[in-house]
Amino acid sequence: MPGGLLDVKLDVREVERMLGAAAHQVMPRATTSALNKVARSAQSLAVKVIAKDIGITQKTVREHLVIHKANFRNLFSSVEPRSGKRVPLTRLKPRQTRKGVTYRSRGKRKLVPGAFIATMPSGGRIVVKRRGRARLPIDEPKGVSINHVFIKERIHRALLQVAKERWNKVFPQEVRHFLRKYKG
Repeated sequence: MPGGLLDVKLDVREVERMLGAAAHQVMPRATTSALNKVARSAQSLAVKVIAKDIGITQKTVREHLVIHKANFRNLFSSVEPRSGKRVPLTRLKPRQTRKGVTYRSRGKRKLVPGAFIATMPSGGRIVVKRRGRARLPIDEPKGVSINHVFIKERIHRALLQVAKERWNKVFPQEVRHFLRKYKG
């Protein structure tokens, strides 16, 4: 799985032979639609598994995953992390303590010594830590990377399994749907 990419390659030539003349109209549409539905299912599972693994909201994980949709020219869809950016500590339930800021990651509370929760002029809150004794400069420590969790072997296997199962169910449905539209 290079670069955290989920890839499922399937052969549709047998279905094309069965459809005959209608294959030219039906197959690209059915394949594109099925690929995009499978990608959405894979993304949904990835969001659930990663959110549970890290201990953050599904909304946060969904913001970090992107679906590249299939189209008629490119019969390929994928789910991958948006970037290698780490999750801000403000999304990991931070708490101010005397020693610094603790946050929840993978079921445990971790400490960033000397950090503090600052309220920005816009009203937002961030976790920051001074580089030295001076007031500035400050850094914003980050949590775990979604990309790092996405490429775990067990998550990859689960996504691949769901994609294959979903493809076997969705593709025939899409072929039937577009055949009805083609004949009707």
